Amino acid sequence: MEWKNFGYDIYKEIKGEEEFNKKMKEANTIPPGGTFDDVKLCLETGKIKLLFGAAALYTGKRPTHSVGVGAQGIATIVDEPQFPECEFFTPGRSFPVCLRHSTLKGVDDAMLNFLSATIRFSESHDDDSPLDIPMSTGRSTVLWNVQTIYDAMKANRTGNRKEYYLTTPDQ
Repeated sequence: MEWKNFGYDIYKEIKGEEEFNKKMKEANTIPPGGTFDDVKLCLETGKIKLLFGAAALYTGKRPTHSVGVGAQGIATIVDEPQFPECEFFTPGRSFPVCLRHSTLKGVDDAMLNFLSATIRFSESHDDDSPLDIPMSTGRSTVLWNVQTIYDAMKANRTGNRKEYYLTTPDQ
């Protein structure tokens, strides 16, 4: 079965192959940074935390990555680790851990890029954790800036995926 991305199909159908190729090249170009980028990032991060927190309180569910699996266990650092020495991961040290692996629900294969895993070094979410490691996996990071997160949230809320795909076909 061929990998399917509706965003690509819709964009090519409406804009054509040449425009699609330009858009993909543009998507792989990192824009230059601005003077107030750090301030903007701080403000937008707070806004996103508020929006996602409010959604969780309102619905009683996770706003994203709602399909997942969890596990608990003990992680022990091997005697001869193959990574640089550090205070936290010392050879032989053991930790209680919680692991959660999840994905977003999607309409096509492109959503397979939205995989995540989180390792929490404690026995539960109620306990203090000396270290949490959130990770995103997949072939690419399609929500690469704040605006793409807002665009995805709007498309999800309104159901208008066609307009969304024309703006960001690799979603």
